[in-house]
Amino acid sequence: MNVQETCDYIGISYKSLQKLIDQGLKFNSIGRSKRFSKTEINHFLKMYKHKK
Repeated sequence: MNVQETCDYIGISYKSLQKLIDQGLKFNSIGRSKRFSKTEINHFLKMYKHKK
């Protein structure tokens, strides 16, 4: 998924997505584009919520 699709999927803003990336959300770069995996997003969010 691209950045906009990822924001829509999680229900957050671009700025909030940047914070998640800074905290370790993994993505793949294709040229200047960032691509996210639903599996990775779900895993990260599960771990992120667990840490809080």
